[in-house]
Amino acid sequence: MADKGDALGVFTKEIEKDDGTTLTIKNIPLFFGLPNWYHYMWAPLHGIRLQNLVDKSKDVYIKKVWNSRATDPTGLTGFTKIGTIPPSNNGWNYPKTMNFDHLALFPLSFGGSTSTFFPDGFYGEDATSGLRALAALGDAGNGAEAGSGALDGNRAPSYAYVSYGAFLCEAAEDWDTTAFFVA
Repeated sequence: MADKGDALGVFTKEIEKDDGTTLTIKNIPLFFGLPNWYHYMWAPLHGIRLQNLVDKSKDVYIKKVWNSRATDPTGLTGFTKIGTIPPSNNGWNYPKTMNFDHLALFPLSFGGSTSTFFPDGFYGEDATSGLRALAALGDAGNGAEAGSGALDGNRAPSYAYVSYGAFLCEAAEDWDTTAFFVA
């Protein structure tokens, strides 16, 4: 639901409750008109896997066609490599450039800060092996962990925690994430 145009930042929403009173929800993150109603949860990105490499970089794999079948949390069968996240420090790193292709948001270079380029941050680890999921959105109350560009790349695909959620999405047909132009 993109009801806020190309707006960025935060907004407030008032909801009338059953008892006739009004509930005010403040500081709902907004990214190009898409409100993040679940602003207190990380959400693992569907169909994206990270493979830690010896040099501490991470290869990024996607499921090019999204469908109703669950993705395998233990391997890369059915995934295609689309890029690499450069080596990062164990902890928060701030991207200078980001990938936006294939509905996959991930850092292409680091060198930003909380006030420049992409201030939401990428939480990486200096692991040299292992499969990881990529989570986004973050916690609204935790500064650099907040926002649509906040990314966490240090959890196993099977990770579960109270502050981790999931996008629930239904579609009439499979989605192909390959970009195309409509004339």
